[in-house]
Amino acid sequence: MSSLRRSNLVGLTWSEVDLANRQITVIQKGDRIQTIEIDNEMMEILLRQLDIHPVFVFTYVAKQTYYNKRAERMIIHGQRYPMTVAGFTSWYKRIGKKLDLDIRVHDLRRTGATRMLRETGNLKAVQKHLGHADIKLTAKHYAHVSTGDMIPLQERTHAGTRRKRQELAALKAGRTQSVSDRVNHGIEGMVDERLALVNLIEKEADTDLIRRMLAVVDERQRNLKSGRQTTYAEVA
Repeated sequence: MSSLRRSNLVGLTWSEVDLANRQITVIQKGDRIQTIEIDNEMMEILLRQLDIHPVFVFTYVAKQTYYNKRAERMIIHGQRYPMTVAGFTSWYKRIGKKLDLDIRVHDLRRTGATRMLRETGNLKAVQKHLGHADIKLTAKHYAHVSTGDMIPLQERTHAGTRRKRQELAALKAGRTQSVSDRVNHGIEGMVDERLALVNLIEKEADTDLIRRMLAVVDERQRNLKSGRQTTYAEVA
């Protein structure tokens, strides 16, 4: 969830948690400061731990009394103690065995980072979230594509290509339609013009000139698509 390292997560103290500004600030290995943002899911978890222990965020209640050799102290049944890395690791292994899961604790950190990269594609954000000093380290471990990612990525690529092809086809269709409309409109105008000239011949006007004008109309109709323009001046 938070992608904190195990030691930082288990030993998290309330002094490292700023609920008001929704931030967690810890000291990583190498004495580097790491600050992560508290999302809604993390906030819910933290609020459930509030006021349980004055110093540590994650604690447990001892189920039995025994001497802890590692801590060199007695653990008393019923009392609350801060969670330890060793105790957390032991608990995690028991849960993993019970659920038949072969997943290391550090795999949880990698899973959180991988999910963030997969959802956002922002390697810089993943670097900040993990607290890596160098983005090259982030790229080395997380800038990869799994087999399961390939089909969605390919489909997204093909969808973009198909969309561009459809846009181009629509553009071409629009241009063709425009040319066709212009040609049809020009031909219709010429038909009307030709009929007017024929009427003049029937009215015994200057027949020779009118016939030459008719020739121009016919020529213009033939050359309309090629763009060549023939005018009455050419036959004057």
